[in-house]
Amino acid sequence: MSSPHENHFESSHLTSGMHALFPLGFDSQVVVQEFSSPNLTCITPSDDAESASEFGLDRSTRFALTLRELLDKSAAYKEIEVVQLASQLRQELGRPTLVAPQTVDYWSSGRLLRISRTNSVVGSSRRIRTRTHLYLRAFFLAAGILVAAAAVPAFLYYRNHVYVQLFAGPLNSINGNAVIEVYEENLDVNQDRLIGTQDLYRNGATRLRLPAVDLILVVRASYADSQPREIRFPIFAASGLSLQKERYEFHLPSDDEVRAHPRMAYVPRVRWMQGSDRIEQ
Repeated sequence: MSSPHENHFESSHLTSGMHALFPLGFDSQVVVQEFSSPNLTCITPSDDAESASEFGLDRSTRFALTLRELLDKSAAYKEIEVVQLASQLRQELGRPTLVAPQTVDYWSSGRLLRISRTNSVVGSSRRIRTRTHLYLRAFFLAAGILVAAAAVPAFLYYRNHVYVQLFAGPLNSINGNAVIEVYEENLDVNQDRLIGTQDLYRNGATRLRLPAVDLILVVRASYADSQPREIRFPIFAASGLSLQKERYEFHLPSDDEVRAHPRMAYVPRVRWMQGSDRIEQ
């Protein structure tokens, strides 16, 4: 921006990196001072070791887009001081945003310059909007909606399910594979309903995600001595957010205990409900 006390302007032509304005190896401030124009103010969107941030979708730079935004905000004023505009540019481009911050330098010689707005319109009168910011805003808006939509079902799933681990040894007392049957208990009518099955892993943990209701885990297996046995694990669960109440761990009896108790049932020590009022014991 140079020369006249008042300068008409178009924002799209007011951007350039300092390295593009001045020859390599020259002191840019000295070059500005040696221009023949008595009144000159130079604003650069970067220092010697920095390049301007370009927005390919907009065919422009962040400097130019920010400059146009500041000029639009100053539409109520007939004149704008160039030094004041440079200070506003430095403040806006230096703020931490999604785009890396950028420095702004300016030098001035002679009287303070002012720029004024004309009523001339180049091309159509439509308002040009930057596509980069629109795309970024649309992306984060869509991402936020997707995260919120996924968070609600995930929260409800966690609240209404329990995490069960069943630990077993080598199971040498069992022929073939053992199966865990999961039954939902309806205490009001004294009925149960099979809701799922899962193979029981040897020498490890079998992990299950189950609904937070009254459940019975039944281990079905064929034993080496051909004698029947019952191994059951009751769960009195309810919906909630407590991590401790959402986790259950059970351990199967050892092979020696299984062999020593033919034709018997194994039920671990647990809390149980007594009477029609279901008082916890």
